[in-house]
Order: sequence, then structure tokens, then C-alpha cells
Amino acid sequence: MRNSLDAREVTVISVYIGNLPYDATEEQVVELFKEFGEVNRAALVKDRETGRPRGFGFVEMPNDDEAHRAIEALSGKDYEGRPLTVNEARNRSAQRNSANLSRSATKEEQTDDTTQGDVDADSPGGYSNDMGKN
Repeated sequence: MRNSLDAREVTVISVYIGNLPYDATEEQVVELFKEFGEVNRAALVKDRETGRPRGFGFVEMPNDDEAHRAIEALSGKDYEGRPLTVNEARNRSAQRNSANLSRSATKEEQTDDTTQGDVDADSPGGYSNDMGKN
């Protein structure tokens, strides 16, 4: 007999929280989010070399509605004199893909711009520079 919990898919929402004071603790962040629902965990990011907090982290919440309520309520909220940045965290591979697409589009735009025939070989990036020319 199969357990009904096995058949149910559980999704965890990861929420990004930024512009935190450097002395904020994971416990404080959990308390901040608990007002809106269940919190699985909070993790604050630290610098690899120094071990000092970097002022941002992630909170995992198992309920989509509660996570979105927390995002709406906390985004821009003053926390110890700093306006918080709070939004749904994006997957790292999605961020990389987005960055790669942006770079590809930029390269294509540069290629298109340089084929227009108005290129100054002395200008950086192959763009024309009409300043100072008469």
C-alpha cells in the first residue's frame, strides 16, 4: 500500500532577501518570515574568504501563498534602517541562461551596429565616435 504523502508533490518556495544589516542572524530572518507562515529554513550568505556576512540570503517556505504574502509585505519594508529587497529566488541555471542570452543579444547588436558602415577604428568596441570631428 502506498502512502498518500508519497503521491503528493511538495514544492518549496525559495525567497531571496537582500539589503540585510550585516549583523542580522538566520534566527532573526526566520522570525521576520514566520509572521506570514511556515519557514523551513533561512540561510544567510557569507564571504568565502573572510566569513563575513554579505547582506543577503534565502528563506525556504513550503507554502506558495504564504511565501508570496511575505514577499509582498516585506519588499521595501524598513528593517533596522534598511529597506529590504525581497522576491522569489530564481534558479541559478536560469540566471546563467538569462545572462548568456543577454550577452548573445549584445554581441548580435554589436555585430549589427558595426555592419552599418559608420565605424571608427579608433573607438573602443567598434562604435563610431563623432565627438571632436568636424
